[in-house]
Amino acid sequence: MAWRPALLGTAAVLVVVAMASRLGSPGAVGALLARAPEALALVWAMPLAIAALDTECWRRVLLRLGVPVGFPGLLRIRLSAEAMVLGLPTGGVLAEAATPHLLRRGHGVPLGAGWASVAGRKWMQVLAQSLFLAAAAVLARRLDAGSPGGAALRLLPALAAVALFSVAWAFGRWIHRTSASGAAAPATPRLRWAPARWRRGIAAALAPLQGSGPLLARLLDGKRRPPLWTAGLAALGAWLMEALDALLILRLLGGGLGFAQVMPLEASVSLARSLALFTPAGLGVQELGYFAGLKAAGAVRAVELAAALALVKRTREAFWIAVGSVLLARQARSLPAAA
Repeated sequence: MAWRPALLGTAAVLVVVAMASRLGSPGAVGALLARAPEALALVWAMPLAIAALDTECWRRVLLRLGVPVGFPGLLRIRLSAEAMVLGLPTGGVLAEAATPHLLRRGHGVPLGAGWASVAGRKWMQVLAQSLFLAAAAVLARRLDAGSPGGAALRLLPALAAVALFSVAWAFGRWIHRTSASGAAAPATPRLRWAPARWRRGIAAALAPLQGSGPLLARLLDGKRRPPLWTAGLAALGAWLMEALDALLILRLLGGGLGFAQVMPLEASVSLARSLALFTPAGLGVQELGYFAGLKAAGAVRAVELAAALALVKRTREAFWIAVGSVLLARQARSLPAAA
């Protein structure tokens, strides 16, 4: 139901308030939040800028597939999906599954093209995140490896960058093989090295793409416009905006940290949130990640700073969950009729 993300988002804010009160002095956290209330209010618009960049990446993928869709309509779907991602357990999976149906109902996009666009956008996101993590790993060398969490912040982005780039490369090879064979349906990767359970899971995840082979092949067609790298650039911009968002909030709170310190921190926390699949919005994972990362970066009053940062981010998330839930409710009313 569309109201559940908003309800769980509100509960998440209350949990974070309780955690902040236990971890740090409520008075100290309040003093940090009172430093620049007007400026902190401006950061509530940052998620919209991040969503806009991600939407532009998606729009360009759709254009390469030969399915032009207007930016405002895509942005509404993107914000609706974000409400599910932030407000529900396994919200990322649910959002990806609902997106092709929202595209079909709202814009007449065939399901095959919708699934192909979701796969193409995810490909660009993973590739961009690998580059983002690689840059964070380079900057993380300046952090103190002997501090709590410092060694992890130095090592985690590098390992994750290699892993995600390998996934993006394998997916690109899979699309290329489909394009070269001219098959109507993408072949399931063999992955002989993987356990049988993994292979079955990958086959099930790729099942919606059956029949979309020619569409996926368009992603690698050098003659099509816009260039694929422009979609990847928009996805990379969204990841960089995440780091700039955290830097802005920390500066307003008086954290005194630079971009070289914040980028590895945000990259690691974002990765941890993504891996916490069954926890809505990585509740608890994000807060502990910021605490450990701020300690590693040498921030003064790291506990209170992490609590204040968490309160700003979670309260803001609750607002955007509510916005996305309203949009989702309006779009979901007619979904059964499209089945």
